[in-house]
Amino acid sequence: MAGGGGENEINLIPYMDIMLNLVMFMLVITTQDFQMSEILTPATKQVGAGGGGGGGEAKPKMNIVLKRDMIVVDVTNPEPGVARLPPFASGDRDWGAVAKVVGDYKDKYKIDDVQMPVSSDVEYREVIQGRDALRPHYPSIALAAATGGKAK
Repeated sequence: MAGGGGENEINLIPYMDIMLNLVMFMLVITTQDFQMSEILTPATKQVGAGGGGGGGEAKPKMNIVLKRDMIVVDVTNPEPGVARLPPFASGDRDWGAVAKVVGDYKDKYKIDDVQMPVSSDVEYREVIQGRDALRPHYPSIALAAATGGKAK
């Protein structure tokens, strides 16, 4: 009975292994979350803008901002253009009108860079409906998190 004291000890190696795996998992997730926030945040700096000599003209850019109570189509360059399109009384969105405005802006300003910032209170199905309605004009649109910028 003198050697029986070792049977009641807790083996810490499996617990340490689990804790190490959890720490590594949290580090990876936190790093990926940070990288995704960099991808989803709209760029605020325009290439070539400013009077510093050698840049040339900034390319036109369009933001199609989806909010709960309206859709804002915003062109930043060469001249500002904003179209605000509220939903119908039934709550449905007029994607045909949005596609027409986007097509007109694309033809007028020759825009290749398009982002779709989406407010957190917009339903996923509306994002997909908007994406499908705009696919003929832009096969790929970058999704972004809507911030409290000038399209309020």
